[in-house]
Amino acid sequence: MTDSKKSNAVWAKLNSYYAYLVHIGYASPYRLIRGHYVAGAESIYTWVRIYRVLDRYQPIKP
Repeated sequence: MTDSKKSNAVWAKLNSYYAYLVHIGYASPYRLIRGHYVAGAESIYTWVRIYRVLDRYQPIKP
């Protein structure tokens, strides 16, 4: 249990934002984990995997 006052929803949004920054190349996962910007290593890499999967799909053009 963390002693942070942030709720799980806030942590999820922050992790997804930082993972997006990693995905587009503005940050490295190592720096985010070491600087305690993200809740955990597993969560940042999960979000990065999600972004990679979403990149494979192209939008449907009418």
